[in-house]
Amino acid sequence: MNFKQHYTEIVNTIDTNSEIALPKNINCIIFGYGTVGRNFANLAKRFEVNLVAFADNNCSGFCEIHKVPIISPQKIKDYSDDTFIFLGSKRPDFLQEMQEQLSSLGISNSRFIRAWMF
Repeated sequence: MNFKQHYTEIVNTIDTNSEIALPKNINCIIFGYGTVGRNFANLAKRFEVNLVAFADNNCSGFCEIHKVPIISPQKIKDYSDDTFIFLGSKRPDFLQEMQEQLSSLGISNSRFIRAWMF
């Protein structure tokens, strides 16, 4: 199964399984503008999640994508505490690094949504 088929299967599962559905109208920042982050952005639109920003450590040269700003992780703390942060990686080592980086900035891990949840 290729990635596109796998992604389609996940989306279809979310469509039919209410236990996995995202809450609507939450604010979310996607940390990581890689494949996982971009795919979650597509799900966010589909499930009426308000994508307020992408955050990435390598955001130089970009200011916005699809009218959504790309910010440095340090700016995440400028957003309200009811803004969730989707950690855009499925690799355990990257997830650990992301969590540690955000925690070092004083951002509570209760705001994190991990990629493996989807």
